[in-house]
Amino acid sequence: MFSRVSCRFARLAIGSIAVLAMSPARLTAQPATVRGLVSDASSGAAVADAAVLVITGDDTLRVSTSTDGAFRAALPRRGNAIVVVRRLGFAPRRVVVSTDDGEGPETRVALTPLALRLDATVITAARREQRLKDAVVPIELVSRRDIERSGATDVASVLTEQLGIQLEGGLPAGAGVQLQGLGTNRVLVLVDGQPLVGRVNGNLDLSRLPTANLERIEVIKGPQSTLYGSDAMGGVINLVTHRPTTGRTEGTLQAIGGSRGRLDLHGSLLRGGDRVQAGVDVGSRSVQLAPGVASDRGTFAERLEVAPQLRVTLSDAWQLETGGLVISERQRYRTGQLFRFADRDQHAARLGATYQRGTSRAAALLYRSRFDHFARASTLDTPQGDNGERDRQVLTELELTYSGALRQAVVDAGLELRREEIVADRVDGLRRGFNAVEPFAQVTLGGGRLAVTPGARFTWNERWGSYATPRVAALWRPREALSVRATIGRGFRAPDFKELYLAFANPQAGYAVRGNENLRPETSTSAQVQVEYAADRVYVRASTYENRLEDFIEFVAADAAGLFTYGNVARARTRGAEGEAGLTLGRTRMEGGVAYLDARDTRTGRVLLGRPRWSGRFSATAGQLLGARVSATLVHTGDTPTQRDDEDGVVLATQRAFTRLDLRAARPIVSGIELAIGVDNVMNRQLGADWPGFTGRLWHAGLTWKPSTR
Repeated sequence: MFSRVSCRFARLAIGSIAVLAMSPARLTAQPATVRGLVSDASSGAAVADAAVLVITGDDTLRVSTSTDGAFRAALPRRGNAIVVVRRLGFAPRRVVVSTDDGEGPETRVALTPLALRLDATVITAARREQRLKDAVVPIELVSRRDIERSGATDVASVLTEQLGIQLEGGLPAGAGVQLQGLGTNRVLVLVDGQPLVGRVNGNLDLSRLPTANLERIEVIKGPQSTLYGSDAMGGVINLVTHRPTTGRTEGTLQAIGGSRGRLDLHGSLLRGGDRVQAGVDVGSRSVQLAPGVASDRGTFAERLEVAPQLRVTLSDAWQLETGGLVISERQRYRTGQLFRFADRDQHAARLGATYQRGTSRAAALLYRSRFDHFARASTLDTPQGDNGERDRQVLTELELTYSGALRQAVVDAGLELRREEIVADRVDGLRRGFNAVEPFAQVTLGGGRLAVTPGARFTWNERWGSYATPRVAALWRPREALSVRATIGRGFRAPDFKELYLAFANPQAGYAVRGNENLRPETSTSAQVQVEYAADRVYVRASTYENRLEDFIEFVAADAAGLFTYGNVARARTRGAEGEAGLTLGRTRMEGGVAYLDARDTRTGRVLLGRPRWSGRFSATAGQLLGARVSATLVHTGDTPTQRDDEDGVVLATQRAFTRLDLRAARPIVSGIELAIGVDNVMNRQLGADWPGFTGRLWHAGLTWKPSTR
């Protein structure tokens, strides 16, 4: 009897304990798991290295997404949790998830890209890394996403889709750009902060430079001679290559084919170890067109390129770096009855050491750039013999730089020792060279709401003397999303070798050209103001500028017998305004802008040729439209004077306004492989021979393979 009562009591006690164990109070003490996947709302691509905060009551867990965008967090108790996801370049996202069942369903978080990436890293504005929002001069960023959206594999094609940047072509073949109405010979082009030689008749052909190895393009309009010296009078274009990421191996294979015989192949491999990071890009590009030449009769351009890099971390403070760029190019195009051939080889190499401790950074860099150009002409479609014009340009530079805090200021200073040389059959004496010494410094005073940066550069050149280029820039941020930038400064462009030493005669045409060793640098005084508002999903910016230019170098008659030379005889003024806005809504992004330019010879009041008064652009991107990313870009160029009568200044020819529409769609087809198709100049606008580089509708299609990183 007693035993039966004892058993019943025991069963009752066990049941009571079980009920208590299943009570709500007990449930909340049991562990749970939150898991999810973070993606880019505009493309559907996984977002790696996003910071994920999981908040439950008083507890906060911090985890990061893996390379496939996944995250997982173990919680001490069940219930509701708040998940906050943040990643540079995206608006933060907050979602609520439930873990009452122990492991909640996979949470999918789509991050919307910022309308304007103020948190992006740039280097051109101060010759050191800083956030875009902290740059005291206006700087425009063409991101890797923008490059891929354009479908372009050369720098010129990407830049001509940007607001206020105009194509400038001509003979010999080449595609340069104008900034604020100043031509390609007054715009400095850098690769990772270092200048490239290779101008032919003042034009550095940007179609020669590939985009496949670029992380971004940074553009500063207006004079930057204070930090970069000669050729930066119109602005600076800095091509920033992608670098290995520590702890990851990344690779890419790409093949693109299209009309006019286009075939582009590219491969890259980047390995980021803890101490050693290395990479290499290899590519080839060919098309039956010549850059900057309107005609497509009998033309082609073929390029091979290799870009290796190596970075070694010796200690917490010391780092060594080396890298280079090799491009071999062959071109053919027609002028009249003649075929013209151009063989060009571009080489650049750098070796540097960096010491960084805290906020102080010192670096030494040895850099060398060489360009070989061989031009021939023939009535046949293949070159006949080795007779032609040869040109070798070499730049050797030792650069010492320092950046660091000094009390309440930041100092950026440096010294450049340069040696420039040319060997050319049209240069008097065949070989010429000169040395230059250029110290520079700028100091950023203040911070937070107001920063003022005065700076100056002094250039001494053994050929033409010395010149100083001061500048003052200011950044005022009355609100977090609102900024005002103002700049006033001097710029200059030194006379090049051919302007100083050219010796050329054309007896059949009855004229000759001789260089002028007494030339002075061209100079400018410029002012610019920009107002910018940038929130998470919208940005608006407007700017105005004026450049007053003196001592412009132009052809002048040396005598009445047909001898010409160069002289500092011209003056000009360019002024204008630009307005641009962007909006991001989930999977959709829209941007648009308009630019106004008034460029004149101040001696005569005549407008400068080849410069449209009005231009504009509009682009729209829809992510995940029927499984694909679709983008459209409209580029408008207004009426442009192209020819005038030299005697009375009357404009004889004007290229009528035109609008170009480009379309592109990209869609993943299998894991890691993406198919992209595009059409440039959809409306097939056919322009005359006076508008170089515009040859009707072009289409392309390509495959890109990016295997999973590890």
